[in-house]
Amino acid sequence: MAAGLGLKTFVTGDVLTAADINGYLMQGVWVFADAAARTAAVTSPQEGNMSYLKDTNSTEYYSGSAWVAVGGGGGMTVIASGAHSGTTIDISSIAATYNYLYFTWSDYQPTTDSDYLRMRFNNISTANYAGVFGNEELNIAVSVSALQMSQTQDNGTADGQGAVTILDYKNTTSWKFTQAVALTNDPGTATNARLARIAGYWNNTSAINRIQVVTLSGNSFNLNYVLYGVK
Repeated sequence: MAAGLGLKTFVTGDVLTAADINGYLMQGVWVFADAAARTAAVTSPQEGNMSYLKDTNSTEYYSGSAWVAVGGGGGMTVIASGAHSGTTIDISSIAATYNYLYFTWSDYQPTTDSDYLRMRFNNISTANYAGVFGNEELNIAVSVSALQMSQTQDNGTADGQGAVTILDYKNTTSWKFTQAVALTNDPGTATNARLARIAGYWNNTSAINRIQVVTLSGNSFNLNYVLYGVK
């Protein structure tokens, strides 16, 4: 498809040529279900072409070599959100179209006192995870079934909150590292709070396409959450 010719005001009696149609009328924003549908439909994109993807609610332009999100780096797209009540938050079919993932949570309230939140990837719960609080040395010995993402929380309150950054989640050649920060209520002491800074890793080279959030006890919990994809 030819590059756009800009803006032209047509008047009564003008005859549209093939060049007019390709250069003026075909330069709108194309709408596709996802990136795969766009690739199948547009086999030779031209610099400046625009598209909208329904699955990620994102508008992108073709730079001449790749499709790029409008607005450049740093754009955040909501992948999933909700007010959870149950045993597991399960977010699947995460597209590999972002640079990293950012999970925020608030109003955490477990049904079991002193319980804390954990995160695992691709429905894998074997001992492929490890983490560390604060500035402690990270023990490379893989030993746990999920990443810890908070301190313990009083089940009498719903005020725990925090965020987890999942770096380079679509990489298929290296382990996945995460960073988390959380503020939770100290069980049994309503006036105290616990601030946790947690670094962790997943000893797996697979791209992450599914995220699950559970508690250490495996019991139900209430939580408001948003998962963002960040360009």
